[in-house]
Amino acid sequence: REGPDPHNLVMLPGTSSTDEMVSGTRKGILVTRFWYDNVVDSKKTLMTGLSRDGTFLIENGKITRAVGSLRYNESILGGFSRAQALGRNLKGFSFGTSHIACPSMLIEEFCFTGSREKYQDW
Repeated sequence: REGPDPHNLVMLPGTSSTDEMVSGTRKGILVTRFWYDNVVDSKKTLMTGLSRDGTFLIENGKITRAVGSLRYNESILGGFSRAQALGRNLKGFSFGTSHIACPSMLIEEFCFTGSREKYQDW
């Protein structure tokens, strides 16, 4: 009923550092942690959640300021298909019976849909 539910997911790392991914970004958001992730539509692999504990605005290859928590609505497979770069280090985490290890990713056009505060000129 809920669809596929991977309990042990490991992605191979890439060759980029976080600094390299940031320096190559004209305008974007650096998210260091996602939180409260939930499946919205399992057939479309659509998920929603929030950024947490370190979300920053990137402008012209530099981190310019912190921003508040942002809500995302994104197809995980769609996001993976738009990955432009993968980090060289894996980060592992667990929740419930699931264990995941993945690198940082530079994802083009990741879908943020709202924030706790209003930001202008993004």
